[in-house]
Amino acid sequence: MSGLQCEKRLWLEIYHPELKPALTASQERIFAGGTAVGEVARDRFPGGHLVEAPFYDLPGSVRETAALVNRADIPHIYEAAFEADSTHVKVDVLSRVADGSWHLIEVKSTSSVKDEHVTDAAIQWHVTEGAGLSVTTCSLMHLNRECRYPDLSDLFTIQDISERARGVRARVPEIIDRMRAVVSQPTEPEVPIGTHCTKPYECPFTSHCWRDVPKHSIFTIPNLSSKTKDSLATRGVLDINDVPLDELNQAQAAHVEMVRRGQPMVDAAAVRAAIGGLEYPLYFLDFETCADAVPRLDGLGPWQKYPFQYSLHVLDAKGTLTHHDYLHEDETDPRRPLATALCADIGPSGTLVAYNAGFERGVIGNLAEFLPELAEQLHAMLPRFFDLLVIFRRHYAHPDFLGSNSIKNVLPVLVPELSYDGMAVADGNEAQAVWASIIVPQQRNAEAEDVAGDAGTTSQATFGFERETVLAQLREYCKLDTLAMVKIHEVLRGQ
Repeated sequence: MSGLQCEKRLWLEIYHPELKPALTASQERIFAGGTAVGEVARDRFPGGHLVEAPFYDLPGSVRETAALVNRADIPHIYEAAFEADSTHVKVDVLSRVADGSWHLIEVKSTSSVKDEHVTDAAIQWHVTEGAGLSVTTCSLMHLNRECRYPDLSDLFTIQDISERARGVRARVPEIIDRMRAVVSQPTEPEVPIGTHCTKPYECPFTSHCWRDVPKHSIFTIPNLSSKTKDSLATRGVLDINDVPLDELNQAQAAHVEMVRRGQPMVDAAAVRAAIGGLEYPLYFLDFETCADAVPRLDGLGPWQKYPFQYSLHVLDAKGTLTHHDYLHEDETDPRRPLATALCADIGPSGTLVAYNAGFERGVIGNLAEFLPELAEQLHAMLPRFFDLLVIFRRHYAHPDFLGSNSIKNVLPVLVPELSYDGMAVADGNEAQAVWASIIVPQQRNAEAEDVAGDAGTTSQATFGFERETVLAQLREYCKLDTLAMVKIHEVLRGQ
């Protein structure tokens, strides 16, 4: 699968895995979510047996699987391992059919079937039959977005992808031959960078392959199509100064010309008009949210977001700035106490300022739906929002924003004394991951097992220390998000 995304990626994984950066907390959370979903999926196939050989013992897992296949009393095998055509696979669930054939089920933590899932299953099918089994049906088992906690009986949807997988399977021998040739090469394959570096997955070798990409490149041109980016990259055009303007639309050409001039484009009158319409006190608000693959809170479905933290800076007409925040610190449902605190911190008048305000509006709207006793007060907040992001989408562009209006790009340009660099928690995905690592039961328990000592010691002391550190880091990060808006607003007022 790595090789199908990029042959250079496959080669580097074999010969230079040290070039991979360490996994981030958010990446670890994604993997943990996939593991949790796979474990819960097995409950839908009772009476089965898990192949228990260690993941690194490929021959052992194959032998153990063969023994289980020969036991007619076992209806399902979890993590069944097979090797054929010099390829090793592990099947999430292999289910025995009455006629002696097998049903191959690939489990994914997404809520739909994607092309790469079909390819993955087709390769497994090819190897499983190559090892001597008859597989008549191939399915994808994924999360059902209509499921709502606490009723998890419909957590999964199983879709028969046999026809689609057969179409791919016909090409699998050719794919394997090609991958075998790639890993036999003595040198790194020459593959131009492009949009395949992030699709369908973020490649772990991007920092290696993109090391010579200039600061202002084709990848910083706003809304440039994947087709155009790949065409330019294949031709060796990476520097924004080398891009032919006739291949761009009007807005993209204007961005390139701005970068070449080295001067920002600011509609000062429009900025002043927008900022001047705000009503004091100003409430600069930012939420942090979490989402669980297997839902654990009332009324929520798979990967449905819920807030666990907010930061709020309040600026009055006299220029006095105060700060309020809320951070949920245990595994209970954070929505009611968070919403109650929010309603106490936000007065009945004044503008709420957010960066990409649609997100904050959505969080508050969902809270109002869940908490009817607070719905009137929460709903009253919604029309009071002002979106600071709109200023940078419509009226303020700068070469050093690097084609992005993200607050992470805007802040160091407008307010260089503030920065997210060096922070232990530096973005929303990391915030979610580290909060879940100490709060969400499934993830906290899994990580506790990983760090427990061999001498029978528990990880409670370690996690007790980390817990207070992580909570402080979360408060620091979320506070900077709203302080950043305060300072950006201050700069805009001076336009």
